[in-house]
Amino acid sequence: MAMDYFLQIGLPLIGIVGLILVLGVLGKRLNLAKPLGSGPIKVMASVPVSNQVKLCLIEVGGQQMLISVSGQQTNCLHTLPERVPQSESGTPDFSRYMQNLLSRNDQ
Repeated sequence: MAMDYFLQIGLPLIGIVGLILVLGVLGKRLNLAKPLGSGPIKVMASVPVSNQVKLCLIEVGGQQMLISVSGQQTNCLHTLPERVPQSESGTPDFSRYMQNLLSRNDQ
């Protein structure tokens, strides 16, 4: 009798809670909760450097900045003198731009 009650009530409840947790983890991993880019601050690109730090290219008032974001702090690393070119998909081609900057510094 008690086992029937557990099977009818307990297992679906555990399944629903598990599904909510899995969807929450997936949403965080895939960054599904990011804003749409409307407003004064737009995140143009984001690249994880480690588990705790990521680099973000943001645009504020028409000016682009490279910042590092961690759990404890946010630092402005560089203010870009020119805009990062857009790729065919309409998103910045951040990796190609960084490679060009690094190759300029090596020369």
